[in-house]
Amino acid sequence: MKIKKFISRFKKIESQEQNHPLDPITCLGCELYPALFNQHPDGVVLFNTDGKVIDCNEKVMTIFGYSLEELQQDFFRYVDDDYVKIVLRNFKKALKGETREYTTVRIKKDGTRFYVQNVLSPIIMGQSVQGIVGIFRDHNEFATIKDHLNRAQQIASIGSWDYFPEEDIVFWSDEVYSLFGIKEKSSFVPTVGKLMNMVHSEDRERFKTTIDNALLKGIGYETEIRIIQIGGKICTCYVKSECFVNRMGKVTKLTGVMQDVTEKKEIKDQIQQRETQMLNLVQSVDAAVWSYDIKNKKILFCSDAVYKIFGRSSEEFVKNVDYWKSSIHPEDVKTVKQVQHLLNKGEKLNHEYRIIDSSGKIRWVEDRTIPTLDEEGNLIRLDGLIIDITDRKNYEVQLDHIASHDFLTGLPNRRKFESEFVKAVETAKRDNRMLSLLIIDLDRFKNVNDALGHAVGDKLLIEVSKRISQVCGNSSFLARMGGDEFAVIIEDITGMDVSIGLSQRIIKKFKEPFFIDDFELYITTSIGITFAPFNGDDAQTLLKNADIAMRRAKEAGRNDYYVYTPSMNIETFKKYSLEKGLYNALKNNEFYLEYQPKVNPKTGRMEGAEALIRWKHPEWGIVSPGEFIPLAEESNFILNIGDWVVEQVCQTLKEWQEKGLKLVPISVNVSYKRFTKTDFLKSIVTIVKKTGIHPSFLEFEITERSMIQNEEVVRSVMAKMQALGFKFSLDDFGTGQSSLSNLSTFEIDCIKIDRSFTQNIGGNKRIESIISSMILLAKDMGMVIVAEGVETEEQLQFLQDRNCHLIQGYLYSRPVGAKQFEQLLQYPVIRSSKKQTERRQAIVERRKHYPIEFPKPMIGEMTITKIKDQYVNMGYSKILIQNISKGGLAFLSQINLPLNEEITLKFTIRISEHTLTLLGLIAWKKEENNIYRYGVKFLSPKKELEYLILLLSQIKDDLERP
Repeated sequence: MKIKKFISRFKKIESQEQNHPLDPITCLGCELYPALFNQHPDGVVLFNTDGKVIDCNEKVMTIFGYSLEELQQDFFRYVDDDYVKIVLRNFKKALKGETREYTTVRIKKDGTRFYVQNVLSPIIMGQSVQGIVGIFRDHNEFATIKDHLNRAQQIASIGSWDYFPEEDIVFWSDEVYSLFGIKEKSSFVPTVGKLMNMVHSEDRERFKTTIDNALLKGIGYETEIRIIQIGGKICTCYVKSECFVNRMGKVTKLTGVMQDVTEKKEIKDQIQQRETQMLNLVQSVDAAVWSYDIKNKKILFCSDAVYKIFGRSSEEFVKNVDYWKSSIHPEDVKTVKQVQHLLNKGEKLNHEYRIIDSSGKIRWVEDRTIPTLDEEGNLIRLDGLIIDITDRKNYEVQLDHIASHDFLTGLPNRRKFESEFVKAVETAKRDNRMLSLLIIDLDRFKNVNDALGHAVGDKLLIEVSKRISQVCGNSSFLARMGGDEFAVIIEDITGMDVSIGLSQRIIKKFKEPFFIDDFELYITTSIGITFAPFNGDDAQTLLKNADIAMRRAKEAGRNDYYVYTPSMNIETFKKYSLEKGLYNALKNNEFYLEYQPKVNPKTGRMEGAEALIRWKHPEWGIVSPGEFIPLAEESNFILNIGDWVVEQVCQTLKEWQEKGLKLVPISVNVSYKRFTKTDFLKSIVTIVKKTGIHPSFLEFEITERSMIQNEEVVRSVMAKMQALGFKFSLDDFGTGQSSLSNLSTFEIDCIKIDRSFTQNIGGNKRIESIISSMILLAKDMGMVIVAEGVETEEQLQFLQDRNCHLIQGYLYSRPVGAKQFEQLLQYPVIRSSKKQTERRQAIVERRKHYPIEFPKPMIGEMTITKIKDQYVNMGYSKILIQNISKGGLAFLSQINLPLNEEITLKFTIRISEHTLTLLGLIAWKKEENNIYRYGVKFLSPKKELEYLILLLSQIKDDLERP
């Protein structure tokens, strides 16, 4: 009854407020109670001394799912059976005037169980306790954390336990049960007595004394004891405990961990088991609760938790209403003020800002403010909660740092660089200022990794980043782009001297040796420089051009810088484009294989073939292996390509075999870099076993460079593979070094005569003598000899007369796709034909207008202006123009351009002292001896073409004039 009187008292006081002044505590009762009771973030329950529910806020009903009437029937019936004893014990202590905090498991209306943090505070009126205020917080996140902890304990083989001496209750994690060999947890209730019985008799008394001292003095302990498991096995366990002491100095809880250290102790006794950290699962949010009277400019209430946040007591806040405003960080004052007007409209505020506490420490807080308006809509009171979110904010900052910085050097990473560079370019464009970008790439860094290992390479990168940072100072932004590449952004410069000077200082600094472990290392660097707005007005273009300039510095001899200029021509741009696209080519399925038969000239029967890789680039069309293989070798991507080729060949052989076709050996080229890797043999054997192909159908073509790179390793690998049935052929024989000595040292199955020899048959007697000697030498050594690049009947006849075993060349067949080669397997006899060598069909003139042929080719210039609707900026390349008409022109070049209508070319032609600039695209092309002939269709405007017609008429008249 007294509790109900206590509640009704607030309503009586409210009616007296108009005629009598109220003290702060009374004001708290009449104004603050409803706000705190209803707006409190946790569930609040009022109990009488019999434990009956008198009242509760809506949060309680939300948490438990029961109505007030259901809760009033019997609040304690919704407690899990294992926690009833704890609840009753704590309620009794609260009735004696103690404030109790504890955690229980309760049952929702839908039957689900969840953790609840409980706080019971006595309501003391006069000299006696008249009731209990209970605050309940959904603590179910504790269960999730506990589950995660159990999983972590299982992985680490660490168990945790809690002992509550007042209740004499022991809790074990799943791993503790496992340590004691207990499989059925439900049938075993842990107690201190049972624990002692399972401790080895020689350790029992010592361990009991240790626990007693902990309970008596409130000091944790760590020790090792021997336990006897249920099955009788003796294990050594490491035990560590911490004590939780209440305000009266009494131990309320022992919590600890156990770990089986038997194996570690047996392996090495001197290794001491370090303590295993135990997470203190405390999920109580310390929120500062406050209430402010707008009219009287007076703080009505402020909870003690404000001290933990602001470092000032609640009494200080009540006395000085300006403490809150003065604590706001100066940089956030404006932001906080800007949103305060929303409170006048009755809108709630939930915002974050920084404060400076009494010690000068900066903290982040979340401020939830609830306005109260009177009947006329005037703001009369503010109630709120302030929560310290500093840890969360610091964590967000740490995550952002991890995501935006390189883990090895600590420098900003590529992601951070791209973000900063885009902002820098936009700022420079807006303010009409000059900006520079440097791309720094170490020269031959991969040699350090290959020779000394990646550990030394990583240490070198760390020292390199420090050295570049020292040179750059604070006037620029330095980032690691990845691998051995760095970037420097220099803003607001007045000329090129700043960037060039910085590049020179970096190169000079690299002349000093790097001391890594016991090595004295020298390494140089190549630097590419671009300037905005001169070399591009967007980040992507500037970065691309800086990269091109850096590569030009490498091509010029390395250890130098190069300033980008548009004179970088098509060849440079294509090389850059291919190198960038190389890494995605495998992923995008741009590579494919063709097969060129090896034919027995006596029978015409195909007895083998060579697998040749091709690259269909999305922009440059079919790219020659001569263009992309060197790039792949330089970047080590050749390793990925080589494995892909072997796997594709074996998979294709498997498909042909399943179709019942008679297979022939297929040879594949192997890079010396892949052949000398330790996992090469294992990788090949795995692929062969996976596809079920017999090793005799796979032949590896290696060069003399591969053999002399690491003779012992190569000889050993070859012997092992040949024992399994694989064969090896020496490719490009006679073009390398020490050819004859290699033949005597290595067990080679086949020799291939390079096309540079066969192409000179019939025109060079000395070459013919060398070829004859090669054939005789191979036969005497029991090797098969294959002649490559055979294209004429004369070459074939010469080789037949000398009994060359196999012929490979256009005379029999060009390289063909897998489907066409499948037909050759069905009909393996191939006859030589002159038609095979006459594939270069006559060029059909496709222009409607008859072209004017020049007596001798005219020199012109060509560049690319657009690729796939994106404009590019590059220099010109020289070309030889053979003829020209109103519709187009024909020219010669050593550049391999694709037949791609999405690539627009610009031609500069000087005719009769007149300079013409015309746009066009490649309509056709033909290749002979690495010289390409192209036909171009003009795309220029009508006006320019009409001017061209006038000039062509003059040229025609001049040519026809005797």
